[in-house]
Amino acid sequence: MDNNKSIIQLTEAVEAIKTAILQGQYEALKDIEDISVVGTTELAE
Repeated sequence: MDNNKSIIQLTEAVEAIKTAILQGQYEALKDIEDISVVGTTELAE
């Protein structure tokens, strides 16, 4: 039973890490797109 509990805990930890990585990538992409939009707006003016 301890092995099953360990596997479940490891699976949950992996999911949490994957979620954190994806959130970080999303935030970085948002920042890049914001900079790009601001850059294009400034060029258009």
